[in-house]
Amino acid sequence: MARPSNNDFDTKKHNVFAQGTKIVGNIVSDGDIRVDGEIEGEIKTSGRVVLGKNSLVTGTITCPNAEILGKFTGKIQISETLSIRETAIVEGEIITKKLAIDVNAIFNGTCNMNQETSATKESQSIKKVNVKTA
Repeated sequence: MARPSNNDFDTKKHNVFAQGTKIVGNIVSDGDIRVDGEIEGEIKTSGRVVLGKNSLVTGTITCPNAEILGKFTGKIQISETLSIRETAIVEGEIITKKLAIDVNAIFNGTCNMNQETSATKESQSIKKVNVKTA
């Protein structure tokens, strides 16, 4: 079976904000989000968020799973696992179920870890479908 090329990228499930891109505003998606540029605002998704090594994000992130390699300042609400990699600089408030911080990563702020976070409720509400019964 042939391996898919990079040109077969499914934009319906993945959102990429490339280096050199700057967005001021809110991003809401039901797919994965990768940021290599700058974002000032809110990121909310029922998918995964990855902040690349050169990313600069200020604001709020709400999602089930996230990985940070760049710089983030603000509030992060993760319903499952947050991974802070060795190149990351994170400042602010973290609410998550599970947290992994690599050696040499920088985290300054507060962290609240509990079984069910408000991010769980947030990500479930993104997927919520209204159904009317007879």
